[in-house]
Amino acid sequence: MQLRSNHQRLLGDLHKGWIRPQRILLTGATGFIGLFLLQALLEQTTAEIYCLVRANTPTAAHQKLQQRWCQFLPHHPFPSHRVIPVLGDLTRPQLGLSESQFQQLADRIEVIYHAGANVNLRYPYGALKAANVIGTQSILTLAMTRKPKLVHYLSTLDVFESAVATGATVIYEQDAIAAFKGAPADSPAGQI
Repeated sequence: MQLRSNHQRLLGDLHKGWIRPQRILLTGATGFIGLFLLQALLEQTTAEIYCLVRANTPTAAHQKLQQRWCQFLPHHPFPSHRVIPVLGDLTRPQLGLSESQFQQLADRIEVIYHAGANVNLRYPYGALKAANVIGTQSILTLAMTRKPKLVHYLSTLDVFESAVATGATVIYEQDAIAAFKGAPADSPAGQI
């Protein structure tokens, strides 16, 4: 009975962090979709948002986030007190973080929103792999380091390619997406 009680308490603690997180990691915050996701997270939660940013210094990362915010949300003040830049790189193992930085981030965050990617529908798979595959692997590793973290994953590639591949005009979540027969083997459609 003690094991079951401990298990229920652990699940309760995890769900509390997942439902009302206080520390969220967001990738892709300097991108168009990521920026509006950042705004939504700030409006709908009280959490601190840790944003993975490719930059040389914390000041440069903060400026990059603030510049993009002001570019697309000019009538909204930048909430720097809740936005915490994390110097990193999706194309590198462990998000470009040292082992100790990776572990510290794993200890802090409760939920991950992974919106960062290299999005170019003309690039071959090999050119997209580092950010889109290695980056996602690193996010999933982070999600399972220390305590489990809920991962929200965003992807835009299949939104456009699936309709071409299947000929469908409407695709629902539960629909199976068939592989595009004419896709080169190194394209994402050829990998389905």
